[in-house]
Amino acid sequence: MDQLLGLEPVNWSSKLRKLMGKESADTEANPENPLEVPIQPDTAVEEKIEEPHITPCDRPYTAYAGIYTHPGYGEMSIQETTDGLQATFNAIEMPMVYTGKDTFSVEFVLFGLKITYTFTLNESSEVAQSISIPLLLEPGTKPIEFIRVS
Repeated sequence: MDQLLGLEPVNWSSKLRKLMGKESADTEANPENPLEVPIQPDTAVEEKIEEPHITPCDRPYTAYAGIYTHPGYGEMSIQETTDGLQATFNAIEMPMVYTGKDTFSVEFVLFGLKITYTFTLNESSEVAQSISIPLLLEPGTKPIEFIRVS
C-alpha cells in the first residue's frame, strides 16, 4: 500500500510486533526490503509461565451463549462447551476464560493476542444483549459492539 500511495516503505510487520510487545527494540526494518523481517535465532530462555487465575462465573454460561452480529464484521457465535464458553469468529475457534464482571479473556492463538470480551446484559441482568470487543489495536479506538440476535 505504501508503494501504491507513493509513500516511504514501512515494515508494518515489525511495527505491529512492537505494538503488541512481541519484538525486541533492537530489531529494525530492512530498508532494502521493507517486508522482510529479520529472523532471530532461538535461544533457550526460561520464560515464567503464569497460571491463569480462574474466577467462577457470576451467572450461567447460557446467559452469554448465542449469535452476535455486527454490520461490518459479520457474525460471532458464543457456544457453551464442556470446558466453558468458546467464541467462533470467521471460522476461528477461541476458548473464553471468565475474568469477572461479565468479562472474558479470549486468546487469538493464530495472532498471539489476548483480547477482552465484555458483555452488556439486558435490564433484568439475566441475558447478554451485546459484546464489546477491542478489535482495532490503534490507541484511542473504541471497542466494536456485536449485538445479540438469538
